[in-house]
Amino acid sequence: MNLTPKECQALIDAEYDWKIDEFFYPGGEVRPDTLDHRTFKTAPITVLAKQQPLILKELITKYEVGDHCWRHRDPMWLDVKEGWAAYAVWITPLNDDYEGGELLFNNTVVEQETGITIKHSTQEVHEITKVTKGTRYSLVSWVFRKIKQ
Repeated sequence: MNLTPKECQALIDAEYDWKIDEFFYPGGEVRPDTLDHRTFKTAPITVLAKQQPLILKELITKYEVGDHCWRHRDPMWLDVKEGWAAYAVWITPLNDDYEGGELLFNNTVVEQETGITIKHSTQEVHEITKVTKGTRYSLVSWVFRKIKQ
């Protein structure tokens, strides 16, 4: 998925119910290892797709000065629908008028281009460095597939 600059700006400019990101275990309790490791805001933008065999869960992320997300792997158990597991993540940068906020995979900076989606496995170690100036926006999509039983 690639977005035009106009589409990126429309996503940034839309009104959202921003929430501070909190990382929960499936039972609902906050994971203690994530406290102070993740500071950014998210807003859901899409109701679950009803297409088979994939489900897409999307959020807009907003990283302001000082916000970051330390090294992690995305959990396959993200709670979306029983019998489904996340297996891929799509990150689409929506702007580039900020400093810091670099996307790293295995400690290597990934070049980002506004509107161009970066795809990776939920098992790849990645992070977002601290934003030092401006606000970083991204569209983040998790792709789920049915677990073989």
